[in-house]
Amino acid sequence: MKTRIPLFLSAIAILLLSPKVYGQDGFSAGAKVIGNVTKFGATNPGFGYGVGGFATLPIVGPLSVRAELLYVSYAGTTDDITKPVDLGAIESVTYKNRNLRFHSAEIPVMAVVNLPFLKSLNPKVSAGYAFSYNIFVYQISDNDYSAKDANGAAKTYSYTNTTENVTSEFAPTNSSVLGSLSFNFERMHVDLRYQQGLVNLTQSNAETGRYPGDYKSKTISISLGYRFL
Repeated sequence: MKTRIPLFLSAIAILLLSPKVYGQDGFSAGAKVIGNVTKFGATNPGFGYGVGGFATLPIVGPLSVRAELLYVSYAGTTDDITKPVDLGAIESVTYKNRNLRFHSAEIPVMAVVNLPFLKSLNPKVSAGYAFSYNIFVYQISDNDYSAKDANGAAKTYSYTNTTENVTSEFAPTNSSVLGSLSFNFERMHVDLRYQQGLVNLTQSNAETGRYPGDYKSKTISISLGYRFL
């Protein structure tokens, strides 16, 4: 069942973005840019960005369905942590100023309803589900390596702004529910969105891993879209 959901959403997105529906009355498609603030359960908020395309198909009356294909970056900052290591003379490493950044491909599918008031702003509300695939996850941190020299004296080796690929320590996919409010001006629209992750993304061991705790995502985003069709 878990694999059927993303396949179903992908099929909807491909259908909506297919040239076969371009001629239908009310069909629209365009591109958007995104800015977001994300908090994973065990992190502080971080800033991200995204780009992508969207397509909307009317269903009946004020109801339509929208699918999007997005590349999105989500970020969060997390607490310092010290872990033992077995690297010769190096005994432990302290990760400081840790920033996590998820690079994801995302497919949101939403039901959209036109609101009957403030017609000059053409407001719409939408709600739906998003499936995302985490392409890469990076940690950027300042690392202090604790070691002992040949005489047994303690030494520390510090490296700043170290980037490490930590994709394997997180779940490859995420699912989320979302709701948004948009205002539409001819070919342009502004969309305010809240997105709640349903998956604890960490795969770290609670005792030995670097990312223990709750890593469900909570995201507030604002996007600017332009309709080409």
